[in-house]
Amino acid sequence: MKLVEGLEGVKLALDSIWSNKFRSFMTILGVLIGVASVIAMLAIIEGVDSSVKGSIENLGSNVIYVSKYPPNTDRHNMSEDMRQRKPITNEEAKVIRRECPSITAVSPQDFYQKPGGNLVEYRDREIENFGFFGTVPDYEKVNNTYAARGRFFTEMEEFHAARVCVIGDDIAEGLFGSVDPVGKTVQVNNVRFTVLGVMEKQDIAFEDNANKFIAIPLSTFMKLYPWEKSLWLAVSARSPEVMDQAQ
Repeated sequence: MKLVEGLEGVKLALDSIWSNKFRSFMTILGVLIGVASVIAMLAIIEGVDSSVKGSIENLGSNVIYVSKYPPNTDRHNMSEDMRQRKPITNEEAKVIRRECPSITAVSPQDFYQKPGGNLVEYRDREIENFGFFGTVPDYEKVNNTYAARGRFFTEMEEFHAARVCVIGDDIAEGLFGSVDPVGKTVQVNNVRFTVLGVMEKQDIAFEDNANKFIAIPLSTFMKLYPWEKSLWLAVSARSPEVMDQAQ
């Protein structure tokens, strides 16, 4: 009896669908679109999540950033005590690296932005508006990024304020194309530098200019731009487990 009732119910349902073809089609289409949208959204969320996690892993999960002011500080609303803070110095970076047992590397960095935008030239090619900064050899270790071609500058080149640089992948592609940049001379804001290396390409979520930069020895930077005092530090702890001690 139950089987007969079940078959009868199926027959009635099919008859109803057949007699209302358009409405049935629209209902099925709506369900399919809804399910597809949910699946697509889950896939997008999973992709973004994976990309962000990858970026964090690339940057290093044991990196501490030290700056004169907290990020996004409104300088118009700073207290007098904050205004009187002294700049972070390279000597302090050296002391941290030497005296802190939970630290493996310290990378001081200082950026320069030429009025109107930075400019780098090689023969008849040029690139504008890129990151230009001074740093030290520990930059590779702290930022977990290394030279893909050539090499980074050394402690000796940093000590002697050599006119050398390493460049990001976008700079290398834009200026040199298929030509090997290593050993070539570029002109950055009218100052000549010898290219020592090209840094490996970085894939960082929500960062369009991650590979558009030029780095020079910090000592060279300080000679060229002695008025720039906005030094900040990227500090690498020995492991995520000792982050509290490192801080």
